[in-house]
Amino acid sequence: MAAVRHPLPNGPPDTVAGWRAAADAMLSPPCCTFHRNMEISSRYAWLHAQQPVCFKWAAMAAIASHHTRLVLYPFRLDADRSGYVDLPRSLSRWRLLTEDANRMREVNNAIYDDIFWVHLAYLAAADGVEDLRRMLRPHRQYAALLSAFETIDRGRTVLADQGSPQEARRAAHDMVWAGNLALLEHEQRVVQPLSTVCRAGPTGRERLSLSPGSWRRRRALPGGDGVSRRNMWEGRKITINSRVTSSTRRLTST
Repeated sequence: MAAVRHPLPNGPPDTVAGWRAAADAMLSPPCCTFHRNMEISSRYAWLHAQQPVCFKWAAMAAIASHHTRLVLYPFRLDADRSGYVDLPRSLSRWRLLTEDANRMREVNNAIYDDIFWVHLAYLAAADGVEDLRRMLRPHRQYAALLSAFETIDRGRTVLADQGSPQEARRAAHDMVWAGNLALLEHEQRVVQPLSTVCRAGPTGRERLSLSPGSWRRRRALPGGDGVSRRNMWEGRKITINSRVTSSTRRLTST
């Protein structure tokens, strides 16, 4: 795989911390809630454009991040004439309205911080997966991410060979999707500790589904203030297997 040109003025880092810092530097300095969300969405779209056959997760993340922007609307109550939102001031003034929106903002930022840089590092070298192995193997918390990219890379290698037989190419497409679904499951593990019960809504016991393509309110289980993290995770796995595989894969058709 030929290394892809990317906006890294100081060249590719060689450590996890360096790559995370590089990814953060691709966003503007502390800025308003909406500007940062727009930048995150555009970075995901840029990732997908670099490797549209392989980076399915990036396409889904761009759409999900855009949907997050819609959830952030309560912050508009405190925007100035230019549209800038002073986040600390807004949270102190409109806590009842902005608490849930702020949690979604935190989730969106956390996903970017955790996963974007790995895509960037993979793109930075001709053999990006080897660079990932060198950096990620010492860190057990990145084992799932590394495995996902290894699966994606195996599929990409076959698909890059125009002489590969059709049966092998079909299997390679399946590998690419398996790797991207593994990224999606990893994403949900990042989201899980940040999940919270939303206080908005008539019952006061509703929660936001954090699965791509289903950013809507769902009523929490009765008999408490919310649902257990295990139940939330199990529900997300159902969404991953049904919606993502059947809808997103059909739409991309690659």
